[in-house]
Amino acid sequence: IMIRKILLSIFCLFTLFGNAQQNKELKADRNYADYAYIDAIAIYTKLANKGYKSENMLRKLGNAYYFSANYPEAAKWYGQLLEINEVAEPEIYFRYSNSLKSIGEAEKADLYMKKFIQSNKSDSRAIRFNNNPNYLKTIEQEKDKFTIGTLNFNSSYSDFGVAFWQNDLIFGSNRPERLAHVKLSSWDGQPLSALFYTNNDKVKSFRNLTARFNISTPVFTKDN
Repeated sequence: IMIRKILLSIFCLFTLFGNAQQNKELKADRNYADYAYIDAIAIYTKLANKGYKSENMLRKLGNAYYFSANYPEAAKWYGQLLEINEVAEPEIYFRYSNSLKSIGEAEKADLYMKKFIQSNKSDSRAIRFNNNPNYLKTIEQEKDKFTIGTLNFNSSYSDFGVAFWQNDLIFGSNRPERLAHVKLSSWDGQPLSALFYTNNDKVKSFRNLTARFNISTPVFTKDN
């Protein structure tokens, strides 16, 4: 009777632990559905570090990092997902392939790109790959034609979406210089993007636009 009570107690503890972990996963799933990837990642990784893993969690954790452009972490969690089950939806193969490319694992990336193609032959990305499977050699041959570098006004944040207005260069940036209290995006934890302009390497905020949304990539009409 004593042994049965002990076993029953252990079973109850494992059941409670499992239910608690599943409830946390559901909370992370809600964050994920709301595009609050930073919050979802925090919960998923905490669960994973405690030894709890599910296909749902690993898939969404990989996606959350992929959509946040953290490709090394995306590759890590997609890899663990495919260790549990080698069969996945085609888009996971494609994202895993791109993530592997970003960390220099080109051969393995091509392997999963071929899995993507087998599952989705009519996709335009699959067709482009089949038309030029040796794209890395093409890039290597062309690289000397281009110079990539930073400019004096670049920041440690994302600077992107260039346009020209009068004599100034306008661009979007996540740099937090526009407000005393910066609102962070729940998508990637970065400040919301705003417009800036530069002339002679000095950067200033472009007009007093609302700070409640991401603003970037402007287009100017002929009448400005």
